[in-house]
Amino acid sequence: MAQHKICQIESCCKRHEAKGYCAAHYRRLTLYGSPMGGRRRSSSSSRDCSVPGCLREHRARGYCFTHYKQWEHRGFDEAARPVQKGEPARYLDGNGYVVFRAAGHIAADASGRVLEHRAVMAEKLGRPLLKGENVHHINGNRADNRLENLELWVTLQPSGQRPADLLAWAHEIIARYDGCQI
Repeated sequence: MAQHKICQIESCCKRHEAKGYCAAHYRRLTLYGSPMGGRRRSSSSSRDCSVPGCLREHRARGYCFTHYKQWEHRGFDEAARPVQKGEPARYLDGNGYVVFRAAGHIAADASGRVLEHRAVMAEKLGRPLLKGENVHHINGNRADNRLENLELWVTLQPSGQRPADLLAWAHEIIARYDGCQI
């Protein structure tokens, strides 16, 4: 029968899991810096988040969990910059679009969530986007919301294909966008 390694702590007879320690002693080593346990590292520890003013313990790349997630989505400069009071917090959603929260904004949905590219286009038009209007990113980068990278697209179309329906729809589009500089 093969011999199992045991924990290197003298009074411990548990099976070795990682770095010579049993699971309990290894967990204490990662949490407290010592396999025997003790207090959590102090706020003056080098294991603090590297963002100025943040006292949370770092998890990865020198950031706490919150700032690491910000770094993942926005890059180093934005993660390290603290959000100013009153400034809407910007983040990337799961589809790669820049989102911020601003209740009452011209392009906000019911929860106050605003897709930045729609807000930029709505401000350019001076009105909220209408049903069937979409904003297209010319270069394909959903986070690049410069006005010169955005185009207004209309996807509204009649359900039928009769010429009279198409002609009525064409007159509606001409009336809506005639003289519009986009």
